[in-house]
Amino acid sequence: MFWLSFSVVLALLVVLVTLVCCYLHNVYSYFKRLGVPGPTPIWFIGNMTPRLRPTLSLPEFDQMLYQKHNGHKLCGFYEFQTPALMIGDPDLLKHVMVKDFEHFTDRSFVTFNEPVMDHMLLGLKGPMWKSVRSFMTPIF
Repeated sequence: MFWLSFSVVLALLVVLVTLVCCYLHNVYSYFKRLGVPGPTPIWFIGNMTPRLRPTLSLPEFDQMLYQKHNGHKLCGFYEFQTPALMIGDPDLLKHVMVKDFEHFTDRSFVTFNEPVMDHMLLGLKGPMWKSVRSFMTPIF
């Protein structure tokens, strides 16, 4: 009886590990399927290994990534299991930030818990984003 239940638990564990592996492979091959260059991610961590070091700030990480993939219009990386895209082409960046900006509402953004930083256009969501965006549109 013990061996039967042990076999069932072991089989379920193997199925669970296989499903997790298939899921992670699917997640971490997103940019590869699209043909977007970028660093190879590590499962569960993505490309956050350099960013987890206390000596490397967020701008330094971004600069390192940009320099490593300089010459490409795009660079795809993973914030843990979330795909993130860095745009390196000024024309493409202008197109996204000006013409297609309305399609990028409610993005994930780091909150700083500081009044000035939390009211940046990139960090706003919903009606507040729409209000600030309509105010800033003539500037562009």
